[in-house]
Order: sequence, then C-alpha cells, then structure tokens
Amino acid sequence: KTKNDIQIDFLYPKFSYAYNTGDKYVEAAANDGSIDANKFITVTVANLAFQGANDSALTVDTHYSVANVPAGLTMVVTKLSGTTAKITFTGNATTHQKFTAGGVADSVNNVTLTFKDAAFTGSPDISGIATKTKNDIKIEYLYNPPVFSYSYKNPSGGILPSFYEDPNDGTVFGELIVTVQGASFINLGDGSKEFTKDTHYTIANVPDGLTPKLSKNGGKVYLNFSGKATAHADANDVNNVTLTILRAALQGSPDLTSVATKIKNNIVLNFDVYMASLLNIDTFLESRQPDGTKSDSIAAGRFIPNDQSTVIGVQSEFVGGVKIINFNKDIVDTITENTHWSVTGVPDGLTVKIGKSINNMIGVWINGKATSHANSDDTSFTITFDKSIFDNPPANDGDFLNRQLTFNLDFYDDD
Repeated sequence: KTKNDIQIDFLYPKFSYAYNTGDKYVEAAANDGSIDANKFITVTVANLAFQGANDSALTVDTHYSVANVPAGLTMVVTKLSGTTAKITFTGNATTHQKFTAGGVADSVNNVTLTFKDAAFTGSPDISGIATKTKNDIKIEYLYNPPVFSYSYKNPSGGILPSFYEDPNDGTVFGELIVTVQGASFINLGDGSKEFTKDTHYTIANVPDGLTPKLSKNGGKVYLNFSGKATAHADANDVNNVTLTILRAALQGSPDLTSVATKIKNNIVLNFDVYMASLLNIDTFLESRQPDGTKSDSIAAGRFIPNDQSTVIGVQSEFVGGVKIINFNKDIVDTITENTHWSVTGVPDGLTVKIGKSINNMIGVWINGKATSHANSDDTSFTITFDKSIFDNPPANDGDFLNRQLTFNLDFYDDD
C-alpha cells in the first residue's frame, strides 16, 4: 500500500517582543536622561537557544546590532534563559527634553535591534527571519517646562534698570528682552513681526495712552511701548505692568501651566526721571583688537595704545577703547572727578578717565598699564555719578536712575 500525504513541518525560528508594562521606555523620575530601570522588553524565541550563561550580557556587534539609540544611552541585551532575553538601557541621554529649542520632542520611536546568528547556540542562519529585527522601540522623556527670563535693554545697546520716559512727553524708552530655555518662540517670518495680544500673550496695568507691542526680530523677542502716556509726572510711575506668555507663542505649544516664569508682574515704567545708560558693552578688553584678537600695537596690561586726555583722542587712536554713556537730560560741560563722579575698584597701575563727547554723552576710558594682568586678574570697577552732573539736577540722588555703573576688565594673559 502507498501513503502519499505524509507532511513534514519545518521548525522555523520565531521571535516575539513584549514590554513588561505599557508600550515604551520612559525616562527615570530623576529627569537626568536615564531610563526607568523597571522598564524592559522581553524577547522570546522559539526553535532557537540563546548562547551563553543565564544573566550574562550579549555582545553588541557580535550577537546583535543596534541603530537610532539616542546619544548617551547604551542598549543592553541580557540572557534570562535559553529562550528569553531582556532589553534594557544604561547611561544618560545627552538630550532628553520633551520639547527642545526647536519645539520638537527628543523622544524617539525607531530604536532598532537586530539579532545575529552568533547570538544563538550553533549560530544558525537566521538571515531570512524578518522578526529577528525590532525597529519600533520607543523611548519617551519627561517634560521639562520652559524657563523664561527678562532683561531691560537700550535698543542701541547697553543695559537699563527699567523703561523710562524720554523725551519728557509721555514717550517710553527701552525694551524688555524675553528669552526662553527649553523651547523656542514661533516663527513670525522675516523682519520685525508682532505677536498677537490675547493669543500669544496678555498684558495688564499699562498706563493710558501707551500701546504694548511684543515683537520678534531675528532671534530677539522684546516688549516695548508706542504712544504717549496720558499721565507722566514722577508720581505716575508704575511697577506692576504684567506680561504673561501664552503657550501659543512657543513652537509645539508646550504646557505652561506649571511655569511660573511665564509671568513677569513687576515691569517698571519710570516717568520724569534722570537716567544714565551705557550704549555699548560693559567690558574693557586688554591688548585687544576690535575683533577680540591679541594686538601687537597695544602693550600687555594696557587697554589703549597710549594715554589720552580726551574722548576724541582715544577714538582717533583706538575706537574700541571708549565706553559711551548717555544721559537723558542736559549735563554740565566740564565733568570733574570727585565732584560729578567717583570710581572704586580700579587695579594698580590704571587710571579711569571721563570726558564729555557730544550732546549729553560722555566717554569712559582707561589710561596706564595694569601692574598685574594675567587672565586670573580679571576684575571690575564701579563709577558712581552725582546728581550735580545735570544742568538742572534732581532734588536727591534717589531720583537719578542707573547712577552706578559697573565695568569689567578682561585681561588677555601675561606675555
């Protein structure tokens, strides 16, 4: 007799993968880029046997290969038994924000593991087994809320203590620069563009007559005011203008519920004030060209090539050696040390000089050669102005804003 229906079943290798909980790896509560140690994937094989001892780690590039593992993390595959292994991650991801500066999550969903023949006893050929590869392993990071910071600036350069009236007609001068870490403001297009009030931000306690504008120009986001305040006497100063950034102002619209810094509730507008403001950077660079490189024409320890007695003299020889300060009201023609100004903190060998430039501007420069001028000798000095520097001075120094200005001295190093 003949039997013609005998079947032969081939035992093909099979792979299956299962998260122990959920459907992804998650960042540890420490929020440091490490992966929660309680999360893992179990790999189960059929008709195969993992090589090596139980609880031993397989070797990457010998027993398996990986792709798309975030920088700072290492995938570890550990044999549990002949037919099971565990996938975990060690290390700390270099970037682990749910929202980055570009508004895009660092979380990934394409980490890939591919087993090699050598992972199994006898090194069987598994090249034709599609499930030897898992290419959709997910890692999700914790949400790091953005952090906002604020600083008053002169639009021409330099730092201000507040917004202030200039000229004396209710016009408000200055900018409040808004910066954010851990997120990025939305793109408003080329040039100076305005955010939309009540969509991107809210603002309260603005004096009548002024219109607030939150704008973006290039990478800079800033608040300023147009119009003229209806009431602008000294008694009309305000210190509680409140700006609130809304989530729609940021790429990705991240949740700002827990972000205290989205609100700045102490924005100051000073009317009828006396003010000094620095128009350029507050740092003097020793022996430096305008581009910051070492200068062969300026001796070590010096900030200008030769001592000068006037602002014009410094500017004609080395324009970068002068810091310009602007006053918002008329000042005296002859400015005298220890009458109109004083200075503290000047290193040995140096002399701070001040002279009138044009209109209500003065220049500050440094004569002499510092006795000690190694890089470690970096320091600062402070100039304090007296109210008498104005033609018609205020009643007291307390009405003179920014009357103390601090400058940094940056030494290059000993030759």
